[in-house]
Amino acid sequence: MSWWAWLVLSFAILLLVYAALVAAMIVAGRRADARALATFVPDCIVLVSRLLRAARVPRRRKVLLIALVLRSLVRSGGESLIRELWPGPEQSLGVILRLAR
Repeated sequence: MSWWAWLVLSFAILLLVYAALVAAMIVAGRRADARALATFVPDCIVLVSRLLRAARVPRRRKVLLIALVLRSLVRSGGESLIRELWPGPEQSLGVILRLAR
């Protein structure tokens, strides 16, 4: 199985487990907790996108946020995966990899 098929399968399993946890909380009568859990990931995505667009957040902090995400991806997937998926020029990739280190 290719790496992208594993990625899709892993994402699907994670989504099912997430949905099962939310459903279990609803069945247990913890609707408020279920709602908070169900909206946690989307809320985090919105927060990060808003932070990246906010003028009050210094550019250095925005770069740091992206660098931490890239660092995590490089460490988990490996530099070879990043090189394989990078659509831009080699020089730009070098900048990305330096940020990730």
